[in-house]
Amino acid sequence: MMHGFLGTRAPLIADITLLMTWSLLIVALFGAYRAYKKNYTKHESIMPWAALLNWIPILLVMIPVLARIISGQYHLVSDKFAFLPYFHGTLGLLTQVLLTYTVFRMKWATNLPPKKPLWLMRIALILWVLTVLGGTFLYFVAFIL
Repeated sequence: MMHGFLGTRAPLIADITLLMTWSLLIVALFGAYRAYKKNYTKHESIMPWAALLNWIPILLVMIPVLARIISGQYHLVSDKFAFLPYFHGTLGLLTQVLLTYTVFRMKWATNLPPKKPLWLMRIALILWVLTVLGGTFLYFVAFIL
């Protein structure tokens, strides 16, 4: 197995995935900051890209790895941390579905609920941050400890 470039035992694809998810989150946080500063044009052009591009590592890396873990073909972590991939996978998938719904609702289907979506956007962003932090912790446990 080819090791990544971050100096850990992680495979190359894990390093790329970690950096991509952090990059997309940083872009999303910049987009949220633009909304906070009332620059909605910039916010509306950034957030759909960040949220929808986040499907790439999920579909190409995370879901296949989780499927291998569930089937018993792969053990990312064990012992007291064995629940982490399941927890991260569940939270991550729910978060990504919420992000996708939020972007779809804001950009293309404004008549969908809720009528005042600010709270939905905030919850989606908070969950995104928690998911990326959890994924980073999972990376740390799996490839550094």
